Amino acid sequence: MKLIKKVKQYIDDKQLFTTNSIIVVGISGGIDSVVLLHILNKLGYNCVAAHCNFHLRGEDSNRDAIFVTELCSKLQCKLYKTDFQTTKIAKQMGVSIEMAARDLRYKWFNNIAQQCNGTHIAVAHHANDLAETLLQTITRGTGHKGLATMLPQRGKIVRPMLCVTSNEIKQYASINKLSYCVDYTNALTTIPRNRIRHNIIPQLEKINPSFVQTMYNNHTIWQDNAKIIEWSVNYWISQLLITDNDRKRQCISIEKLKQTPAPPLFLYEILNQLGFGKSISYIASAVFAKNTGRTFSSATHTILINRNEIIIHEKQAKQLHPDIIINSVNEAKELLTMREIVINSSSYEIKKSKNIALFDANKITWPLRLRKWQNGDIIYPFGMRGKKKVSNLFIDAKMDRISKHDTWILEDATHILWVVGIRADGRKAVTNKTTKILEITYE
Repeated sequence: MKLIKKVKQYIDDKQLFTTNSIIVVGISGGIDSVVLLHILNKLGYNCVAAHCNFHLRGEDSNRDAIFVTELCSKLQCKLYKTDFQTTKIAKQMGVSIEMAARDLRYKWFNNIAQQCNGTHIAVAHHANDLAETLLQTITRGTGHKGLATMLPQRGKIVRPMLCVTSNEIKQYASINKLSYCVDYTNALTTIPRNRIRHNIIPQLEKINPSFVQTMYNNHTIWQDNAKIIEWSVNYWISQLLITDNDRKRQCISIEKLKQTPAPPLFLYEILNQLGFGKSISYIASAVFAKNTGRTFSSATHTILINRNEIIIHEKQAKQLHPDIIINSVNEAKELLTMREIVINSSSYEIKKSKNIALFDANKITWPLRLRKWQNGDIIYPFGMRGKKKVSNLFIDAKMDRISKHDTWILEDATHILWVVGIRADGRKAVTNKTTKILEITYE
């Protein structure tokens, strides 16, 4: 009864579920899942069992399905069963058999939970599984999130036996005379995880006989560490990531990034969420070397290193940006609003805003055209003598490459009137002789 009490205490401490819960128990027929179902049944929880036949071990797979059926009948536990042609599905999905089996299993478990109003899905992972997973993860390389893997609960998935070792499970099965199926593939050391189980962990236990328990204890600490790191990361990201709604972008100051406790970590956390993944190390090198002008793209975002900042643009659906023709003041457009103001005895208050431009209405030659900037565009900037390339205006304004191509140009039938939001042309500007003003606002 010692193990039953230990599992019950763990369930209560971690608040995994209650006696009012409906628990879908994944059962393969192996010793771990048999013991899990037996314990939960003994504790009086409302359980239904779910068994997947992956057809990976010939008749042994069918033997397991028959055994599980007989076991659930004996325990008076409702059983759901399904079959998967896993090898065929893995080829179709282009993934390993192990990955395909895992995805199929959990997707089906969730479907069963929906059918029977299941509140939780219990799987039989234990402390040895946790130690093996941690060693495998560390060997491949990981950060704080990898060290906090295999949680007691994630969504509906719960692991009531994570605190229990495989030796305790074997002792429980022996004492309670439980039958179970043996999967011969678990002994094959050609499988990396099995090499860790049969070759590496026994050697580590010679150094530390309580190695599995130590890894379990470490995991508890690493989970708390991960929470602290996550809080710190979220705080620093809130300080670093500045949203520019006008230009529909986000910016990170490289100097502020360098002042954080761990610049590469914070950059990784920001960019990983944006889908940059494996290219982050290259981006980091370019950022800290201040390789101005370098751009990087993920499926959803574009990054530009622009002098002392990192500019992040979310990709929009590809648009051709067709020209917008405006035939009169009253012709409303989604980007521009216009009105004409007649100058009379009452003075007109000049509005100062980068999104408002004023022109002498009597000098405008209709229609107006709103289009995207083109290389070679020329403007006679208001307040300046002579002409200037629009591209040079962009340089003066220290605009990045992406923002340049997002800039609108407004022109009438004769020439450019306004580099929208940046500079108006002076040739049709308001003067002291103007009797009617055309006011244009960029929304």
